[in-house]
Amino acid sequence: ETQSLFLQGHLLKQVEELVQSFDLKLYELRSKKLQLDRHLKQSDLQHITLFEELQLLKEFEKSENTLLERVNARSQEELELQGKYEECQQQLEAKRRDIAKLQERDRALTTTFQASLGENNKFADFLTKVFKKKVKRAKKKEKKGEEEEELESEEESEEESEWSDEELDSGSESGPLDDSVCPPYCDPALFENTIQLREKRLDLEEALLEEKKAADILRKECDSLTKKMKVVSASLSTAEGDLELLQREKQQKLNELDVMLTLQLHQMEFVNYRSMLTQALVLDKSALEALERRIQELQQENRQQSELYRQARQQHVQLLHNHRDMEAKIQELEARCEKVMLMKFGRLLDLEALQMQTLSVSRNLEELKQESSEREAIFTHQLQELEDEVRKATEA
Repeated sequence: ETQSLFLQGHLLKQVEELVQSFDLKLYELRSKKLQLDRHLKQSDLQHITLFEELQLLKEFEKSENTLLERVNARSQEELELQGKYEECQQQLEAKRRDIAKLQERDRALTTTFQASLGENNKFADFLTKVFKKKVKRAKKKEKKGEEEEELESEEESEEESEWSDEELDSGSESGPLDDSVCPPYCDPALFENTIQLREKRLDLEEALLEEKKAADILRKECDSLTKKMKVVSASLSTAEGDLELLQREKQQKLNELDVMLTLQLHQMEFVNYRSMLTQALVLDKSALEALERRIQELQQENRQQSELYRQARQQHVQLLHNHRDMEAKIQELEARCEKVMLMKFGRLLDLEALQMQTLSVSRNLEELKQESSEREAIFTHQLQELEDEVRKATEA
């Protein structure tokens, strides 16, 4: 019987230990389940938030892609135009250098011609006309067409008009200018050299004309590219502005989405226990403490302003009393002044006019004193000169 009781107690003790172990494991599993449920709920809420953000981003995706394509296209177009403009500028600078070189060669050719004439050459005018004469030259290229021929004939007719009057004047005496025959008593070598220099000059003028035409074309192209760049730049700025507005609108919509935040009970402190928890506003503890400090600061500022207002009011009352006292004193002094004025002058006078008159008299007196001093100095100087003359006459 004793053994049975011992065995019974031992078994009961084992059962109690098993029950306690089961309860402890059950509590642990329950805690883990609660944590797992919390994580699952948070994941579901995050999934909902992300899904809402995805839907919102899809709504803006099409418009955003369109604007991005516009911005990229305008940027690429602007880069291409910038490259073309820089290339055109380089070509234009090269043409300008070529034009400057041709003009320098033309001036050098003219200088060579002037040097070949020498001094006191009686055929200088004739050779100069021959050198500057516009000659209708044969075409170097046969594919230029009739339009270029007409243009060249018009240019030659305009250029020949510069010497038409002079040729008529000279023709009245010696006939029209004939550059195919060397005049009598003129050096044939000099005449032939003039013809050759004229041909070189005409070659330079043709080359210069072509270079100027090419430069004008490049200049117009640069101007056109500049206008296109301005238009593209304005369009790019507009597209970038539209894209920025879209980004702001998208960000604003994202900020308006509701985001779930999990707080534990030890992280919260319900200040006003009389209101419902659903109407509570979640604030950071530091922000709440800053608001409480601000309330105290405002109360202190209110007290300071009240004290300043009280002092200002007292000062205002004191100034009013002083004002009345000063007005009474001014009236008393004005009465005494009028009484003294009547006793002295027999009538009331305008003191300001009297003062101005006194100042005018004093100014005139000062001017007279200044003039008297200047005349005294002049007379003293003249007297000194007379004394010196008398002394010199006496010594002589």
